[in-house]
Amino acid sequence: MRALLGEKNVKLFPSELEITPPICVNYDEFFETYHKNTLQIILDRSCVDFSLDHLRNSNIYNALESLQCKKKILTDNEIAYLINKEKFFLLSKDDFYIQTCIINDKSLFQKIIKNKIFLMEHAICKLCKSVTEINDTTWWLYIAEHKSSGVKIVAGIGDGIVYSRLFSEPNEAERKVIETIRFLTREGLNEDIKIVSFLDDLYIDNLNIINPMLTKRDIETTLVELIVNDKKIKPQFSKDSYINEFFNNYNREIIIFLAISCFVCFTLLCYLYDETTCLKNSIEIEKEKLNIFVRDQSRTFSAKINCENIDEIRKFTELSQQMESPIYFIEKISKILNKQKAEKILIEKNTAKIKCSVNEQQFNLLKKINNTEIKRIDIRENEYEDLDDSDEKKYGVEICIKMK
Repeated sequence: MRALLGEKNVKLFPSELEITPPICVNYDEFFETYHKNTLQIILDRSCVDFSLDHLRNSNIYNALESLQCKKKILTDNEIAYLINKEKFFLLSKDDFYIQTCIINDKSLFQKIIKNKIFLMEHAICKLCKSVTEINDTTWWLYIAEHKSSGVKIVAGIGDGIVYSRLFSEPNEAERKVIETIRFLTREGLNEDIKIVSFLDDLYIDNLNIINPMLTKRDIETTLVELIVNDKKIKPQFSKDSYINEFFNNYNREIIIFLAISCFVCFTLLCYLYDETTCLKNSIEIEKEKLNIFVRDQSRTFSAKINCENIDEIRKFTELSQQMESPIYFIEKISKILNKQKAEKILIEKNTAKIKCSVNEQQFNLLKKINNTEIKRIDIRENEYEDLDDSDEKKYGVEICIKMK
């Protein structure tokens, strides 16, 4: 069962609106007898107030941040949420509105908080949008006589509610409408306003008034049926997170945005991978260019220069120029090694150290060269490459040549 709580009385609507007409009861009878069996409460009272905060040139993330700041100061009988927009882009800036609703009657609020609470103003907004074209920037005004509450004026922009008042005398409708328009000019109204009236005799100079015909029994029943049938009219003061509601309302836009973001990220990663691969290949090519073979004029000494050993080769060359007979020792060592590569040449003070692998015969011959010292060292497998393919056992040796 649904209950419409008006200013004068309570109107009860059964589950099947088309079959059973509503019945009217007073508030005492309602809370004593019917309240426990009521699932939905529809408020149409003067104790419900509305305000609309305009956020100009803002993006959705700043608007959500402003909303969260506003929620921190709200009491239990207040709610705030962002007004839904017909179209917007997640990364672009636009005008947003934060709607605030408050039930000033706290004793009534405590009695009905466990029910699903709907506000009649939201149904009025949907009704006005159904009889005339209203977009996010359209100002509108509604006026009609509600039997349970009195004459009601509601005004807003798009889906937002700016003003809601009740008064008892229908003959004051013209004056109340003019006063409301003056109030709206202070709230940002700077263009024509669409007026939807369900009063037969309302006429105001220079204002275009729309008078739609009711297809139902009365305006209150029409509005209650709209709440029942339109799933976009949500209960208020519920515990549902606004973030969940936001994702439910804009899930299509969010999915498109995430899909585009994933595609852009994937494309960027592919581009960076290709660029990294090209850069790595370029570095390897440049490193290969640095592997230069140098040879002295007598062709008894040759060395493979790269970025790691260039300083050692330079020192060895400079010191060899100061040796008494450098070619003599290098030539002897070269003949014994039989064109085998010396992979490492180190310079320590005035001594050149050549590390390589030799067989037993080569080792004994090297020991006989004057002004040199040879000693065995431990080597790892394949640490020094050999030019020959013999299976003869090799030793790791370090040949020390005194350069002065």
